[in-house]
Amino acid sequence: MSSYCRVCPCNIEDSNAPKLIAEKLLKGLCFSKIGMITCCKRCRKPNDNDAENADASETVPTDETLQVAVLLNESERAATLWHQSENPMMTALLSSMYLTALANIQEQNFEENLQDEYNSHAKLFVSRAVHLLEKLFTDNEQMAIHVLDNVCDVWDYRESPLHLGHQFNIEEFISHSSNQKDASKRFYSYNEATDNDVHLNQESENVASKSPSSQKQKLIKTNSVYSISVSGWFSFIKDHWSRNKIETLTAPVTKIVFHLLFFITTLILFSFFLTRQLKADSINLLEVLIFFYMLGDLLEEIWSMIRPQKDCNWSPQRMFLHIFNIWNTLDFLCSTLYILGFCMHFLDSDLISHIRRIYSISLFVMFLRLLNCLLLSKRFGIIIIMMKEMLVDLMQYLLILIIFILAAGVVYNANVYPSSTVTDSSAFEFSRLWTILKIPYWQVYGTDDSGCSDNATIWNSDPSMERCPTGDWITPVIAAVYMMLTNWLLLNIVIAMFSARFQEIRDNSEQKWRYYRHSVIMDFEDKIPSPLNFPFRIFSSVWYSTKYCSCCPCYNKPKADDNKDMLKKQQQFAKEIIAEERHQKKILKKQRKTEKHRKRT
Repeated sequence: MSSYCRVCPCNIEDSNAPKLIAEKLLKGLCFSKIGMITCCKRCRKPNDNDAENADASETVPTDETLQVAVLLNESERAATLWHQSENPMMTALLSSMYLTALANIQEQNFEENLQDEYNSHAKLFVSRAVHLLEKLFTDNEQMAIHVLDNVCDVWDYRESPLHLGHQFNIEEFISHSSNQKDASKRFYSYNEATDNDVHLNQESENVASKSPSSQKQKLIKTNSVYSISVSGWFSFIKDHWSRNKIETLTAPVTKIVFHLLFFITTLILFSFFLTRQLKADSINLLEVLIFFYMLGDLLEEIWSMIRPQKDCNWSPQRMFLHIFNIWNTLDFLCSTLYILGFCMHFLDSDLISHIRRIYSISLFVMFLRLLNCLLLSKRFGIIIIMMKEMLVDLMQYLLILIIFILAAGVVYNANVYPSSTVTDSSAFEFSRLWTILKIPYWQVYGTDDSGCSDNATIWNSDPSMERCPTGDWITPVIAAVYMMLTNWLLLNIVIAMFSARFQEIRDNSEQKWRYYRHSVIMDFEDKIPSPLNFPFRIFSSVWYSTKYCSCCPCYNKPKADDNKDMLKKQQQFAKEIIAEERHQKKILKKQRKTEKHRKRT
């Protein structure tokens, strides 16, 4: 790393130098989230906007030099170049991701000092993005929303700051109050629907201006936040239905209500036909209806994954990063399993036992998907977040537990059932392998699932109870050691891990809940509930093309002056942020000097 730090990023002649340095420093991260940016090539055709950006990069090569400064962890030079970059908001978020990835590499190399430097530099860029967002919202709220949704090219990655924050779990940025206010307005479609919505009409304004007692009353926009509940949705419908029916029906809150209605109905019908009406010789109507619901849900997930951006370009990185979300994975798994089971039932009814198993797993996953909508509630959302975070610790615990289970199970089987085959010729489900795993697994919970007894009084008096096979003396010794390690040691360790994780999440619960709340709202901003997406997705695609796709004849190209003003504002506020940081450093320096002087005297 020290050899790279001697390079001065101000005088770069080779335009490919940043890419080469990134590949060198971020080597081995192609299958991580940051690898979706550094290793995946963009598969899109250049357009007029790219040519304009290329011309701008020739005159102002700030982005390339900034990228090198970030990769080399030159904080002062990066700060100087950041406020001159073409898009400071997106650049700050991407810089934090690069630095976080480099910190993870240094952790693997046991370079603790470098790791701390990279992490502190990454946090600094995130705080800059947050401060920039604050200043933009204070100055011009509509412009700030445009900045969050603006799809731009930064370091060969094309995305909007808002989607980037969700893709890389930048909780500090997404959970900020400015983003949460914006999410509430998106949730109830305030952005356009209520710009002209006022509490008092023009006549009341004239009356209020004449009356001295009413001088304090002013016309204010309807920015009150409805509660996230059924009563809040009814209040929203009551206030906005007569003004704009389309905006009311396409609001995310309305989509979530329809999604829950269809989802819970499908869940009830699915449970009913799986327990009572699943037959081998016929496919009933409920099974067909649920198939169409699952097909629509799968198509909607695919659309969310491959949906073109607001310049009608496709992002391969978004397709991969979409799968990293556990809720998206559950959606894909549930729909795919049901469609697979339905096709098996349609083609070969003799596989009814396998079909029932596939349907059962799909139903179980479908119940888990219901937890996603509960994230909107703060009370339930924090509990679900704790479960999700603790699941990571549980997976680590299970890996160690499986090693102990296999060790004890093989020893049990070898001594209790000597010379037995591991696999029976009849079927896989009757394999001896399940016996090897079953006995030690249930012993962890203090239960005996063997169906036999070593007590002579029991098996002499009860003919249905079989006598357990007796083995060598080594079996109870191994069992004692196994029970001591699992019941005493491992279980207490996992309880301690859960307690530590619980405390960590509780200390940061507000930020995490805000992040997941924003994620759910953003998902339903473009999603159409199944099965309504079958007819309405066609109209939505046409509208999307006319609004964002430049190849459509009805496309209205946005004004270039608006983007220029937005970028100038970003650069202006970014410059102020850097000036404030340097002023704060000077104050801290003076304080340290005075403290040293006091200690000497």
